[in-house]
Amino acid sequence: MNIIFILLLATAFIPGMAKSEGSCNGDNCNSTATDATSSDEWMMVSSVVETLQMDGCSNLAILELTPSLLTLQISNCSWYSINISEFSAVANLKTLEMRGGRLVKLLSDQFVELPHLEILDLQKNKIRVVFEDTFKGLSQLWMLCLNSNRLITLQENLFSPLPELSHLDLSDNNINGLPEGIFANNPKLQVICLRGGSFLSLSPKVLGPLKNLIFVDLSNNYLRNLQLPSSESIRLENSGMHELRIGKVSRLQARDNYLDYLNIKDKAAVTELCLHENSLETGAISDALQGMWRLQRLDISKNRMKELPIFTKEMLGEVFVLPNLRFVNMSKNILKHLRADSPILSPSLIYLDLSDNKIRSIEPHTFSMASNLQSLLMQGNQLLYFQYELFHHQQRSLKEVALYGNEFRPEIYEKITKYFANAGVLVLEKNQEASSKINRSNNDTFQAKMLIGRLHPKRQRIEVHRQPADQRIFKKLSTWNILILFSLMVALTLNAILVIKHLRSRGKRAWRRKYSTKI
Repeated sequence: MNIIFILLLATAFIPGMAKSEGSCNGDNCNSTATDATSSDEWMMVSSVVETLQMDGCSNLAILELTPSLLTLQISNCSWYSINISEFSAVANLKTLEMRGGRLVKLLSDQFVELPHLEILDLQKNKIRVVFEDTFKGLSQLWMLCLNSNRLITLQENLFSPLPELSHLDLSDNNINGLPEGIFANNPKLQVICLRGGSFLSLSPKVLGPLKNLIFVDLSNNYLRNLQLPSSESIRLENSGMHELRIGKVSRLQARDNYLDYLNIKDKAAVTELCLHENSLETGAISDALQGMWRLQRLDISKNRMKELPIFTKEMLGEVFVLPNLRFVNMSKNILKHLRADSPILSPSLIYLDLSDNKIRSIEPHTFSMASNLQSLLMQGNQLLYFQYELFHHQQRSLKEVALYGNEFRPEIYEKITKYFANAGVLVLEKNQEASSKINRSNNDTFQAKMLIGRLHPKRQRIEVHRQPADQRIFKKLSTWNILILFSLMVALTLNAILVIKHLRSRGKRAWRRKYSTKI
């Protein structure tokens, strides 16, 4: 009886596979238009489908055959607003993605048919209007992506129905401001992306109630002055800022602004600081760094520094040491002289970039405290003389050095480079890059993925959300394929046996007829 069932299963399933234009892998289906009535395969698999991908939203009747659907991904939807009744058959849906469509507005009670939604992704549409009650009933939603739309203003109570919200992306819209109480009912909010908007100001009260922030991105706005509360990482690139005040931050990326004043209240929390291309002078930098004893990476390249940060009289009674500082980039300033008593020259320092300044000389004792230095970049200065032998004697850990583009006489420069080469130190020339890099600004995510991954395990969405599902898909797909393969092999074997028996039977009958005719 079991054999008959397997054979029937094989003969019913294989023709369906031949006709189907979509594809189903275990509990994952890609419907470029998997027709509910065109394939026996779909009828058999639909009850276990958990993920469905669709191009367009004209064939949503298929959802009535997928009661177990958890993730629905629709691209290029032509709707101008969402017809929520189309989703009534998949009330257990946890993830809804409608990217790259023509959505213009989100109406009141827009998602009441989907009370179990945890992730809602509507990026790259044309949304201009979102009603105040749009997200009513989504008490389990933790991730909301409305980036790359055409939003301008948001209602103060818009996110109030979302007590579990922890990740919000509003970047690349035309938003020019946020109401002060917009996040009053979102205490679990951890990641906020407001990049690429039209912000002219942001009240401290907007983010003030949020005590669990780990990542805030306000890059590419028009913020002259800004005061922010605490967040583990803050990104503020190219926002036109002159003054910045922050309560507490571990990693700050504020490159390409006009900063001439920086104040961080809890300096002991800072570990990474990128202030490339601002207007900070030596005094402002010294005041900002004082107390940052956990600081490990510092980029203050392309500012207005004339000398290294030092201890001043105004700091009496305070400690100015940077014992954990390992990477420093001070290139493209206007440094002329290096002081050995600067906290920048920390014993932990392994990478120092002083290129493209106006440094004319290096005293023998300048780097005596930085005894673990591995990379020193001094190209593009005005050096005439360098006691390289004494320097190398102090820096036995040195691995690479760059001295080209200075004012050494050719024979002196050749002598210096030959000495370092013989000592096993790599001498970098023009168009060569150092093996270590302090400038991490090209990392567009700024560790955002790592920060997202630190959310609740089930909320590791951006890159890892699908991984558990994919593993389940693989397991189910393998088992199903093995069953099909086995049934096919059995069917083919039995068919071959029947064919052979039939041929033999015909051969015997033909021989008998021939023999009887002769007789």
